[in-house]
Amino acid sequence: MTQAFRTLQVIVSAVMGTVVVLGAVVYVALGSVDPWAMPPVWVLPVVVVMGVSAALITYAMNTQLPRLDPTAPRSQTNAFGPFQANTILKMATAEMVALVALVLAFLVDEGSLLTYVVGAAISLVILATLVLPTRSVIARAEQQMDSAGGRSHLLELSGLEPWSGDHSDNPNH
Repeated sequence: MTQAFRTLQVIVSAVMGTVVVLGAVVYVALGSVDPWAMPPVWVLPVVVVMGVSAALITYAMNTQLPRLDPTAPRSQTNAFGPFQANTILKMATAEMVALVALVLAFLVDEGSLLTYVVGAAISLVILATLVLPTRSVIARAEQQMDSAGGRSHLLELSGLEPWSGDHSDNPNH
């Protein structure tokens, strides 16, 4: 993987680490409160609905990537810039679930840690599957950018090998 894509992976991974560290902060901040008590009945459904919404929005954000002009020469094609901006927006959307769960954890009287753990788990799943620049995430972005007939060469730019010809290991086919 090239340096630019590795840097983007490090940024997303750092956010994932921060979500985990915030869980430790919530645990320490609770002190003597029972961290695994059930929160009020409305809290967890709110966190889960936010998580599902964030996952759907994050998945749909690929449609915001530009479709590349098939007549543009490769030297004028900049696929990484839009991919990077899109990744940062998806990261912020996915992290929002953990941050709102963090606020809710300090607002509820019981179930504070459980509230945060559910929100953090949802955020981490979204970050790992839809945001972190892996082969499948980059391939989905490349597919979107190439949908008008242009060629982004995003997988090639990332330094990763394209999917095999039979697509048996490609989650997008």
